[in-house]
Amino acid sequence: MPHAVLIAATVMHAMAISSASAQEAQQTSALNPFDGRSTYSERTATQPLSEGLVSTRDRYSKWLKGANGSTGPKTLMSWNGAETDHNPPVGHLTALGKLVTDRPHFSEASSLVGLGRVQIETGYTIFYDRSNGVRTLTQSFGEPLLRAGIGAEWFEFRLATTALTETASGTTSRTTSGIDDIYIGAKLAITEQAGVFPEFAVFPQARLPSGSSAFTSDRFLPGVNLAYSWKLNDWMELEANTQFNTRRDNVDHTYTEFIQTANMEYDLTDRLGGFTELLAFMPTSAISVVPEYYFHAGFVYFVTDDIQLDIHAGVGLNSAATNLPLTGVGFSKRF
Repeated sequence: MPHAVLIAATVMHAMAISSASAQEAQQTSALNPFDGRSTYSERTATQPLSEGLVSTRDRYSKWLKGANGSTGPKTLMSWNGAETDHNPPVGHLTALGKLVTDRPHFSEASSLVGLGRVQIETGYTIFYDRSNGVRTLTQSFGEPLLRAGIGAEWFEFRLATTALTETASGTTSRTTSGIDDIYIGAKLAITEQAGVFPEFAVFPQARLPSGSSAFTSDRFLPGVNLAYSWKLNDWMELEANTQFNTRRDNVDHTYTEFIQTANMEYDLTDRLGGFTELLAFMPTSAISVVPEYYFHAGFVYFVTDDIQLDIHAGVGLNSAATNLPLTGVGFSKRF
């Protein structure tokens, strides 16, 4: 029996030393998890498997979200005294919802792509006009618009440009090709829809004098777009834009262009949507530019929740307007 007691005491003493050593190692690891002596494989072996398999998309999303990765508020403000709808309008991005694009309609959406998301919208558009015996065909190729949710849920960065060709045919024919000025801007989510109060976003934006000589404005042209929308029912949404942009006319005179749009969007099926919109371009203090009015309509088809195809066409409503504007096709993808 004395031998058994002695053996038991020895085993308990060894276990106590082992436990103390483990606790000390754990404390040391907490203070300095990588002491410089461990190998890369040893360090990664202590990480959860999911951390070692982070996709490139997830890493890029984390970079867009910023260092803290916090989503924060969706909007900068809320309607005073109004309760925000529990069911977000059609334009809102949800975890499993379809992407929402700013094309093919001219009216831009009041919703954002979402923090950590990137969206590319592209297309091909023609503008055809016949005036005073001259036929003018303008083609817009690519039309890439980059949209990225950076830093906060309420902020979206925007960058776009396009390649252009213009063919004028009369007694003679002349074709001009080049690149349009770069568009740069942001979209700020101000409020969500609350009853009769709309979802509202503000776009500070500008065009930079960066295009080809035939198409550049040769000056910095700032502007602002106010976008607002109402979900009317489960399948229809009213969307509108009010824009004030600096422009240059063909006699090198700078003026302010006021644009008002009204766009009705329809969910026709789970994958097919449509829109009809009215556009008014009304210059202020312009010398050679007069008001133009248009009707524009089209369809969108969702190949997946992240891929959209579109087709659209427009028509001028007054003599100054382009006869056949805003007619083309497009492709958009969310990453």
